[in-house]
Amino acid sequence: MAFHSLENRIKETAMRGGRLAESRVYYFHNCPMDYVDGGPGYSPAVTVEEMLSGLSPNLACLLIFSDAGAARGAIVKIG
Repeated sequence: MAFHSLENRIKETAMRGGRLAESRVYYFHNCPMDYVDGGPGYSPAVTVEEMLSGLSPNLACLLIFSDAGAARGAIVKIG
């Protein structure tokens, strides 16, 4: 997919280039409903509740990167 190069650069920057005490990478399909999946070499699959429960309410940062369905040819109309 055309966006995979950008995805990899964003992951590398977040995991190694920032001032984050801890970083985890999860994957989801369409919308993270019940579970998020760990990819090869990344975090194990957990429930969304488990993932969010370990975050500090004052110090947490959550980055969600999505192609918004573009890889599958989805067209989202706003308005």
